[in-house]
Amino acid sequence: MRDARGAWAPKRLAQGREGLIASLPGRFQQGAVRISIPTGSHIHSDAPATPDSRCIVRATTLALSTRRTDDVLVIEAAGEIDIATIGRLEEALTDGVAAAPAVLEVDLRGVFFMDSTGVWLLTRFAALADVAAWSLSVVPSAAVRRVLDVSGVTGRIPLAERRTVAA
Repeated sequence: MRDARGAWAPKRLAQGREGLIASLPGRFQQGAVRISIPTGSHIHSDAPATPDSRCIVRATTLALSTRRTDDVLVIEAAGEIDIATIGRLEEALTDGVAAAPAVLEVDLRGVFFMDSTGVWLLTRFAALADVAAWSLSVVPSAAVRRVLDVSGVTGRIPLAERRTVAA
């Protein structure tokens, strides 16, 4: 199926509780490939799909959990932080600040990809913490630390090697 621009596009087959079932043109089978995409995920294609080429599709997901221990609010993230998921993380951080903890800890050890939107969000909340009554502590994964190092912002974001509270 082609979209309005004439590019090959996924054909939506069904929407269920577990997510979207889609069909993509390609050489994987005769005709099309069926994939299952979890609800709340975003689809990214690494290459334009054509009837004669492969199309690699991956779902972008970000799992978030929040818990409070004494004066520390811990927000754990796992998955990818990018333009498709940054809104959910921003909302969690904003809600975390509204809960008025002494320390807002952002545990990113489960994050395996972060783009510039994640760098922007972390530097923004670090700047807010500098003038607020709460402090920020970021526990990065190796992938997140690498992005922060390359971006040159490690001096502006309070990084911690270990979590402030026990798991």
